[in-house]
Amino acid sequence: MFHVVVVSWSLGQSQSGDSNPQSEYIMDDESQHILKYLTEIEVAAEDVLSDKQQMVDLDVKRHRNREALSALRDVSQQSEGKPELTGYNLSPLTSDEIKAIHSLLKR
Repeated sequence: MFHVVVVSWSLGQSQSGDSNPQSEYIMDDESQHILKYLTEIEVAAEDVLSDKQQMVDLDVKRHRNREALSALRDVSQQSEGKPELTGYNLSPLTSDEIKAIHSLLKR
């Protein structure tokens, strides 16, 4: 990003036309006011650009969330027509079966 600031400087001279040796160039009040105003505008413009970038980032995040929700809805709709998965008719193991499993695991 390039920043251009234009400032007018006036040559500091006394009433008689002699130049002031202490400060060769003096910024007049109007130029100082313009410089301050341009600085404020630049700061405000940087804030606007920062806010705009944040809006773009949030929009990308919102779009990704929308895509994820759509994918979840599709999976949900596909599974609605299918019968519910059921398990086998399982009953707890008897104590004899548990002892047999333990004896096999010890080998």
